[in-house]
Amino acid sequence: MTPWRQAAPGELCTCGRQAREVFVRADGDEIGYCGVPDGGSKSGPCPFCGKRRHSPGPCPRYTLRLPADPVTCDDPRPNGG
Repeated sequence: MTPWRQAAPGELCTCGRQAREVFVRADGDEIGYCGVPDGGSKSGPCPFCGKRRHSPGPCPRYTLRLPADPVTCDDPRPNGG
């Protein structure tokens, strides 16, 4: 069973919504889940890189909490590559 905990305010799902739960992956990284299984597909561009939504899996730039600085798009390729 994957260890999990209740998300704190400001912790994000991979789709960019507020997370409800945070799961601890095998590598020790934490990943948020909002409870909506659509992957944010109808919510505009990826909030972590500004490109199209990623499928399968989260954006390579996903973070549980957004940095204080705004997201910049420095890779002109769709989906960052």
